[in-house]
Amino acid sequence: MDKRFGVKDFFLFSLLTVLIVIVLMGMVQFDRQWGEVQKLQGQLRDQGKDLQAIQRTLERPINVNVNVQGGGSGTSVPGTNTQTRPSTTASNSNDTSSGGEVTDGPFARIMAARKMAGFANGDWVVESFSGQMATVTPLIASDVYARYIHDLTLETLLTRDPMTLEWQPLLASSWKVEDKSAEFEEYVAKQKAAGKKDVEIDADPKLPIPVIVTYKIRPQARFSDGTPVTAEDFIWTFNWTMNEKVNAARDRSAMEKIRSVEKGPNGEVIFKFKEPYYNVLTVSGSLYALPKHFYEGLVSGPGGEQKFNDSVGWLLGSGPYRLESPTNWKPGSGQVVLVRNERYWAASGPFDRLVFKEIALDTVRQTAFRNGEIDLFEARPEQYDKMRQDTELMKRSQAHDILSLNGGYRFVAWQQLIKGKPTPFADKRVRQAMAMLINRERMVKEVMLGYAELATGPYSPAGKQIDLTVNAMPYDVNRAIKLLEEAGFKDRNNDGVIDGPDGKPFKFKLTYPSGSPNYEKMVLGFKDAYAKAGIILEQDPLDWSVFSSKLRNKEFEAITLGWGGGDPESDIYQMFHSKWTQPAGDNFMCYINPKLDAVLDKARRTVDEKTRMPLWHEAHRIIADDQPYMFMWFIKDLYMVDKRIQNFQLGPLGMPQTVKLEWYVPSAQQKWKQ
Repeated sequence: MDKRFGVKDFFLFSLLTVLIVIVLMGMVQFDRQWGEVQKLQGQLRDQGKDLQAIQRTLERPINVNVNVQGGGSGTSVPGTNTQTRPSTTASNSNDTSSGGEVTDGPFARIMAARKMAGFANGDWVVESFSGQMATVTPLIASDVYARYIHDLTLETLLTRDPMTLEWQPLLASSWKVEDKSAEFEEYVAKQKAAGKKDVEIDADPKLPIPVIVTYKIRPQARFSDGTPVTAEDFIWTFNWTMNEKVNAARDRSAMEKIRSVEKGPNGEVIFKFKEPYYNVLTVSGSLYALPKHFYEGLVSGPGGEQKFNDSVGWLLGSGPYRLESPTNWKPGSGQVVLVRNERYWAASGPFDRLVFKEIALDTVRQTAFRNGEIDLFEARPEQYDKMRQDTELMKRSQAHDILSLNGGYRFVAWQQLIKGKPTPFADKRVRQAMAMLINRERMVKEVMLGYAELATGPYSPAGKQIDLTVNAMPYDVNRAIKLLEEAGFKDRNNDGVIDGPDGKPFKFKLTYPSGSPNYEKMVLGFKDAYAKAGIILEQDPLDWSVFSSKLRNKEFEAITLGWGGGDPESDIYQMFHSKWTQPAGDNFMCYINPKLDAVLDKARRTVDEKTRMPLWHEAHRIIADDQPYMFMWFIKDLYMVDKRIQNFQLGPLGMPQTVKLEWYVPSAQQKWKQ
């Protein structure tokens, strides 16, 4: 049979090919059109919500010549029966039924920046993260990078003035603290004298509520989809956080003193506490408002908690910036991009975008700043020194450094329990010896180049909680060797390595974030110092996502990292109380000391500051002696900033993310575009 391919066959084949191409092109065009239709539908839904909000505003009665108390200001600490924080002046009042421009609280500083010569909206700020973010979903995202994102997209009832540290109203317009601690303590004492147990007392309906904090929510406050912020959102956020099935151990530990969150008769949000607590404003006023309508819809149905725990990109809030999509962010893109929230209810952000690039290596981040690819660079000491000496670079750069409450401290945590069995670090003498073998004063000079202050414990030298009589663990090699011998560690076979009571060589793996020459230099210093004492240190640098997983799951022998600060009076309960040795708790080194537990519990129940401070001092002394961490140093914030960014300031809190609303770039110097 003749099987040749003829002209007719070629024509038919070509026609078929053309038809296939036309069909494929049609499918692609249809997909594009469908995407545009979906985008248009989303815009129409958003516009509909905006029109509904406008209609609701227009339907409200407008009060004329009515003097209304507005936003609170100043520090409110339970100490009297009832304290209300109203606006300091009538002109700052924004708590009106008709809404209006918000200029009080933190927005006064923002509005002042807008009046500066050369102020202009527009441009981007491009920064960098030294690790890859795994999730931006609130509660389950626990690293510092997620906190940066959340502070710009989510909001709380109160915030602190970045310079004075005084409380200011944010989503709240005013607040009131009712302190019945004395009445509560008296009732509890009588019940205990009558032989009742704590469980019975807690269940007693006559038990007085010791502290009640009531917040009036600003009527203007809106989430980025146009939905009003209400008490229901705070109630849902609290209840969801306290759900044991949700991976939110850190936030639960902060809120465990709260009995309930309720809605008041006029839409207020009311926090009722279980017992007297010194930090009621921090706990209640710093709770993020998560929109109930958004998150409840995502977690509805069976297994909602697991859906939430497995999510990576669920983020919608009321802040000045937002994700372009509240559900579609995914890790691995190399950056996190926030765009201006066009519906922001107060003074909107000056920048079109805030971009956070994920750049693991310090040297690459430094090069990116030199090349103008990023605008702000948080430098390591050796980088900071070198860059300041570069005259060409400094022509277009600002250098800022400060020992702030946000700077935090670096530490090495010794794992005391692995798979239910004590490690060598379960012995206090071993932990003390490990600290005594390290010349930390020398490392402050050589590793940190003097841009740090030696730590004696978990409290900042800039705060009141530190006990100034506590000295840092001394550098004393001879004393360290004696302590190790007392704990049963000796070189029994003369091989240069000491052996434990079980006869095994003293060898451990130190886990730390990869990509940082500063960490590498520090760890190499440890390795050399321990080798001289017969201890083998194995380096274990890990990418941030793997590192954070190891930390969360307690899969390490020793780990080094840093805790950030932020609050003028920090609560170390979640890091050092034995309760938080539980899975995902921040006592990840499984440290247990009943005496410290009792002191922390008492300090947290003590409302009077003069009585409370000696308790924090006692906690400091216990921890400094126990050495669950080897406390290294409090770190200075070191920033290199592009000079085109105006009004850049540092205060006691360093550089909170919210101060970015006070920055701007003059029009002539703007460079980043869509």
